[in-house]
Amino acid sequence: MKQILICLFISFYNATASSSPQDSDYQTRQKADSLFLEALRLKETGKYSEAFDSMYNAFLIDSTSSAVLYELSKFYLSQGKSYLAINALQKAVKYSPDTKEYKILLAESNRDLDNIDESVALYEELSAAFPDKNEFWLNLTELYIKQKNADKASDAINALENNIGTNALLYVYMLMTGDLFIEKEDYDKALDILLQGLKHIPPENNTTFSAVYGQIGNIYYQKGEKVKAYEYFDKALEYDGNNIFVLNNYAYFLTADRKDLDRAERMSGRCVGAQPTNSTYLDTYAWVFFCKEQYFKAKLYVENAISNGGDKNSDILDHYGDILFMLGNTALAVSQWEKALALKQKNNETDTEILKHKITNKTYYETPAE
Repeated sequence: MKQILICLFISFYNATASSSPQDSDYQTRQKADSLFLEALRLKETGKYSEAFDSMYNAFLIDSTSSAVLYELSKFYLSQGKSYLAINALQKAVKYSPDTKEYKILLAESNRDLDNIDESVALYEELSAAFPDKNEFWLNLTELYIKQKNADKASDAINALENNIGTNALLYVYMLMTGDLFIEKEDYDKALDILLQGLKHIPPENNTTFSAVYGQIGNIYYQKGEKVKAYEYFDKALEYDGNNIFVLNNYAYFLTADRKDLDRAERMSGRCVGAQPTNSTYLDTYAWVFFCKEQYFKAKLYVENAISNGGDKNSDILDHYGDILFMLGNTALAVSQWEKALALKQKNNETDTEILKHKITNKTYYETPAE
């Protein structure tokens, strides 16, 4: 409270230094400041209603006082009137653009209302002016991730890392940013940030190590570096042998490469045992049997996948058609391929050429991914 009063005195002195006690402007400002101080006193004693009335009256007298607008915004926030608070804060920042506290509260308020772009712009200003303030970088990182702006999120993480060094919080942001790069199919940047994140994971957190190693394995597979991919899948399972996500992907990639199908069957079977209604895991299990030429078993599991939501997945419908074709039911196979193609086109998926050949020629073609 004492510090606030000192600041107010300085503000008051600057505002009235060029005025004399006889000036009406001087007297008006004096009245506004008196009401302002009284509002702070009342608020301090828990009399919020009276405090708000006094602060609002100060605003009616001097609507350009950034200090009044700032305090008024805090009343609005406590009343749940966020939009009024933001309006007041915007004016406070306009009248006092160099006051950090006003920008901070405006950035926070915009963030809480999901006004992401406005909040980002303010935090960017704050982090540029105060690069050693980690709270600004933390907020920016979260907001960039919400915007799906992987490059800027990565830059903010690097700034944080430079400021605080190794920190368990950073690996969470690094994993999320890595996922954004994967969505963009920017596998090199995804790999860089995930490898960077490994050093921030607490040594006892085996589950997270397993998840990250598994994701790195997926990236290497997408990059065509299959030996490294399998190395990282093995590392992932060393840390957590029950990582269902890794077990499923590992099994699927082994079948795609027609390698170690018995091991793929064991891993995929564990996934189905753990989640027997998961259409993705059921489809992988079906595909293992397809690759082992056990088509009746493959049909059993792919139909189970379809009955558990797989009818909305073009790849599962495509697999169902392949299995039916191998069982000699060409007409039904073509029907499933047509469904798969229609779904891909609806979802703007581009990998349709092989499907079109299957439908036109009424025969099975092995896709490059398989």
